[in-house]
Amino acid sequence: MAQIHELTYTLKAAPEKIVEEMDGLNDTLEEIHIASEAESADEVSSYGADYLKTARTVIK
Repeated sequence: MAQIHELTYTLKAAPEKIVEEMDGLNDTLEEIHIASEAESADEVSSYGADYLKTARTVIK
């Protein structure tokens, strides 16, 4: 029962964490968009890597 009790805290916090991470993805996606308009391949690559890292974390 103690383990279940502890897990409920984690599960309760999970949706909030997902929302935070998704908001961050939106911000990063906007940076990718702006960098692509400026034709800045280095920035697109950097922001793209950040985007994928966060996206993979959320998906896990």
